Amino acid sequence: MQPLAENFFIHGFDAGHEFNLYVVNGWEADDGYVLEFVDNGQGIPAERLNTVRRTLFNPDDASSGSIGLRNVYTRLHFFYGDGCTIEIANNEEAGVKIAVRISKEVIEHVQVDDCG
Repeated sequence: MQPLAENFFIHGFDAGHEFNLYVVNGWEADDGYVLEFVDNGQGIPAERLNTVRRTLFNPDDASSGSIGLRNVYTRLHFFYGDGCTIEIANNEEAGVKIAVRISKEVIEHVQVDDCG
């Protein structure tokens, strides 16, 4: 999830603004788990946001330049398949909101190592 935070500091952070905010929330929903990344940065122009959404799921299309976001999606999709989604939108107040949703059904089938 690091590239999602990096995107805020590269694209949304405003050094001239005294209150830059980046919040990570996580919760369990009925059908899965949600991680939400919200900032109060500059947001994404509508045309650019549409391009990012369109190319996020197409690894052959490098036109958007959203390499970090696409890498996050690719890695999550590798582990969770279609049981994982990413939604990206402008926040109503300001900034960007990214929601990562992982199905409970899929998590049951993911192998994890005991690192303890």
